[in-house]
Amino acid sequence: MHSRSSVSLIVLTMMAGTSSVAADVIGAVSGVADPIMSSITGDLNSRGYEFEYVPGDEVNIRYSFLSNSPGAIGLVEGYQSVHFAVTALGLEYSEILDYADQYEPNFGKLIQVPLAVSGVGVGFNNGDVSAQNPLTVTADDVANIFSGQITNWNQLGNYPSKQIMVVYSNVDSGMTKIATRHLAYKAPHLFQENEDFMLARIGTPSGSALFLPVNGDQSVISVMNNIDGAIAFVGPNYPGFNDQTKVARIINDYDGIGYLPSETRVEATIQGISVPSTSNIQDWSPIFPDPTLGYPMAGLVFILASQCYEDLDVGLEVQDLLFVIGLGDYDGIVSQNNMIPITQDWALGALYEFSFHINDPDICQGLGR
Repeated sequence: MHSRSSVSLIVLTMMAGTSSVAADVIGAVSGVADPIMSSITGDLNSRGYEFEYVPGDEVNIRYSFLSNSPGAIGLVEGYQSVHFAVTALGLEYSEILDYADQYEPNFGKLIQVPLAVSGVGVGFNNGDVSAQNPLTVTADDVANIFSGQITNWNQLGNYPSKQIMVVYSNVDSGMTKIATRHLAYKAPHLFQENEDFMLARIGTPSGSALFLPVNGDQSVISVMNNIDGAIAFVGPNYPGFNDQTKVARIINDYDGIGYLPSETRVEATIQGISVPSTSNIQDWSPIFPDPTLGYPMAGLVFILASQCYEDLDVGLEVQDLLFVIGLGDYDGIVSQNNMIPITQDWALGALYEFSFHINDPDICQGLGR
């Protein structure tokens, strides 16, 4: 496998002069990845590119990209295409089949490659939790809290009696799916994996359990912060993601240590899986429901793109976006936003398997979004 430094020479040659070519490149981005993509596209735009995107919920993001429907993310007049997407949900097999049947004949093949590894935290609002008396829980505790079996803070440790209010997103959420994937593995009698919280929760709640649905992951954070005793799944855009007075430590059953979500270990997630040797995009979206090291509730964030673009300049800009991410140019931004960059072998593997072949004239003649 080539190193990033050797590949960067090839890529820089390919990119030379392309930043002077400006074409509007439209994206749809999950809220959890909004801070990262804001910084990355902002930097690229300062160098002559023209990226813009709309943050939104997972369902509309995926649908708008797969069907090339800007109206699904609120873009109507003057917009004709959605050129890329960033999502915390790997594409379902049914979505891939549907795309192949309905859209691939016009838009070309799909690209789905990992952008980063993200933990999902158990955030809360309770002034009784402190650095001296933090909240440390097991996966069973988390399952019991979010299924309504545990309903009072005094059941979780040395805390005064206080009602727990579970706040959850009532729209499909990548954070919900990553969290419930782990809970389904550890407590299958209470949860099944699903991006819809109410479909994921299969245990019967206690009569005293309180649940509050809100519209989307960002609303979850703001509502939770205004309800004393509230608790919720939170992503890396939560301001308290590294603060044990605002987010729980979850014990990894393999070593008995309680970890914060920022302590996700890449070697127990994507680094432990061989780089795919095929262009089957499902092979490029591995799952790890129960990592053996570090924080145990983690998953991948993905970039979706097409192999073919009608406007060659748009294709060049999307290709350059994948290049600079794959070469690690923005690993610092990923880390600053509480995610973990994917490993070099996966990043370079994606470059060779997908990015180098965008707008391949032997494949894309007459195709493209």
